[in-house]
Amino acid sequence: TELCALDIIDNEIINDNIDIEIYTFGCPRWANKELAEYFNNLDNIINNWRIVNKHDPVAIVPGQFLGSHGYHHTAKQILYTDYSNLEYIECDGSGEDPKCGYSLWDEDSNAHLWYLNIHENCEDEDESLVLLSSFGDDQITTTQQSDEQNNNVHFGITDAHWILALIFLCIGFIVAVFYFILMKKYQRINRYEKQHNKSGKLRKGDHTNIMTHSLLEYGEDSY
Repeated sequence: TELCALDIIDNEIINDNIDIEIYTFGCPRWANKELAEYFNNLDNIINNWRIVNKHDPVAIVPGQFLGSHGYHHTAKQILYTDYSNLEYIECDGSGEDPKCGYSLWDEDSNAHLWYLNIHENCEDEDESLVLLSSFGDDQITTTQQSDEQNNNVHFGITDAHWILALIFLCIGFIVAVFYFILMKKYQRINRYEKQHNKSGKLRKGDHTNIMTHSLLEYGEDSY
């Protein structure tokens, strides 16, 4: 949505006097810091509300450290700290407010599927939805759906975390063993070279002593 707005503004697809309001739900990072600041300062965009459920895994990727220039969020973020009870805080205009951050390791499998208590799914239209207005209106139930069925929606990301952690742990162990073997081999080679050089110096000294003794005994002319 934000990229679409940037496209129609920069390519002058719309007139300068047209105002744009943007609402996104669980939007990932898509710009570096410079581009995000440029986007935030566009005159046509009078409101850009980036709504995020806390622990939504999609809203904090890609990581800020990835890429040659890093990734940065646009402003302004509205963080729902409790998306079930619609409790939220308004973040600052930086796009990366520290008080609105959270770790991917604390992600909630369902956080990206529930926004404003509307469940996103790929089922048929006659499947049940529970709608709840964010302005305190009464709950509207189109078709009752049990909490047990709702809780069965999973990304499997939590399991993937453990698998990735185990893979990286095994790789780290193999690298550590390989490094240990190389260091031991290097130490043995280095020790051997030192001993060889030391023995070589002794033989050279012995040879010099022999030459000196011969000169004293037979005279320089004998050589």
